[in-house]
Amino acid sequence: MANNAGVTAPPSRGGRSLAALREVLRSKAATGGIWFLLGTLAEKGLLFLSIPLFTHLLTPEEYGIAAIFLTWTVVFRAVNSGNVQSSVMRAQVDHEGGSFAPWFSSVLTLGMGLSVLAWAGTFLLPPEAGALFGIDVAFVRVAALTAVGWAVVMGWLNHWKGEYRFRPYVALTISLMAVQIGLSAWFIASGRQPGAAGRVWGIALPALVVGLLLWGRAVHLGRRLYDRAAWRYAAAFSLPLIPHILSGVILAQFDRVMIARYLHAADAGVYSLAYQFGETVSLLWMVTNGIWAPWFYRQAKAGKHDLIRSRSHLYLAGFAAVTVAMMAVMPLVVRVAAPAEFMGAAAIVPLVMAGGFLQLLYSFYANISFYERRTAWISLGTLLAAGLNIGLNMVWLPRYGFVGAAWSTVVAYAALFLLQAAVVRPRRSWFALYSFRLLAAAGVAAVALAWLLFEWYA
Repeated sequence: MANNAGVTAPPSRGGRSLAALREVLRSKAATGGIWFLLGTLAEKGLLFLSIPLFTHLLTPEEYGIAAIFLTWTVVFRAVNSGNVQSSVMRAQVDHEGGSFAPWFSSVLTLGMGLSVLAWAGTFLLPPEAGALFGIDVAFVRVAALTAVGWAVVMGWLNHWKGEYRFRPYVALTISLMAVQIGLSAWFIASGRQPGAAGRVWGIALPALVVGLLLWGRAVHLGRRLYDRAAWRYAAAFSLPLIPHILSGVILAQFDRVMIARYLHAADAGVYSLAYQFGETVSLLWMVTNGIWAPWFYRQAKAGKHDLIRSRSHLYLAGFAAVTVAMMAVMPLVVRVAAPAEFMGAAAIVPLVMAGGFLQLLYSFYANISFYERRTAWISLGTLLAAGLNIGLNMVWLPRYGFVGAAWSTVVAYAALFLLQAAVVRPRRSWFALYSFRLLAAAGVAAVALAWLLFEWYA
């Protein structure tokens, strides 16, 4: 009989999965990700605590105006700065070894300078332009001013994400949101800036001040305001992404501008409340993609496709489980936290969450295009999905109200996933990285669950 002493049996498939999971949890990305997740939950907790505050301080119409202001702030912080802050995480991979600080300070200077010029340009807008934006022109100018600070803040946040330094990331986001909430409430309650104006200025001033301080820190560390090569790198990476960013805003936020135009600002307020609860899944995706993307770039550079594939299965399964739990709980939270005039938001929340889950599926393929710097293809897909969203809103809003806006967003995100998969498919080695059938089945299941919950709460 053969002597089997000292021979170790190969680990089972389940044992290998557990070992892989333990390895992931011990990694730098996971440690940073835990900080990122906890910080995001704390940030979201602050936002949830502020919802009863502002739904009582503001009417649904004022709540809707503040939401439209935030939409334009997101648009301006991408467009006005040339979107150069989006190149930071990718540049860190190319500038490992000490050359990043001068690159970073010069690119932040470029983004802030462009934002200042764009803000000055808003003073050329006539008062009648407010009808185009859905808010008073004075609020449009404040949104452009806010974007000056946000261009720098987003650059620093991307820098910290790329290095897995989530403690400063979390500290900044939580403290900034806390100050914005507190200052907004004080402005409104004291009467110094009543109604929507109090919320608008409470958001704008802290973002501007923090942005200026962080720009000063970047310049102090990098000692460079102008670097032609850095500016060309940032422009080549970021400018093609502007249509993608704008289309993303249309997909995620522009529907409330259309609701205000086709229906009423009060309807936009109710819909915005649903989004504040429903976007927890999108927020979870932002957190996890902030961890996944830099890790993916480094593993892709090393050619570790099998490792990426195995980790993606864990990522998808964990994200799906959390999404299902959120879909079940969040509509109930809306009914507890919001006044009676906002109750229509509860049924919309699962649909918004389904859109967030489809963002995850899309990002598996989009990150491949980001890695290959094929950003124009990303923009094309997002632009087509945004056009679909606008077209469906024009047809469904008058017929179905803001429920039509929620469903149009779900359909558009599904189209975005399919379009990005089609972009990657010709590169067979990359397309084979993930199981398209598995991702598509997960998307169908998420939308079906959202529809059932919508019918339950409607």
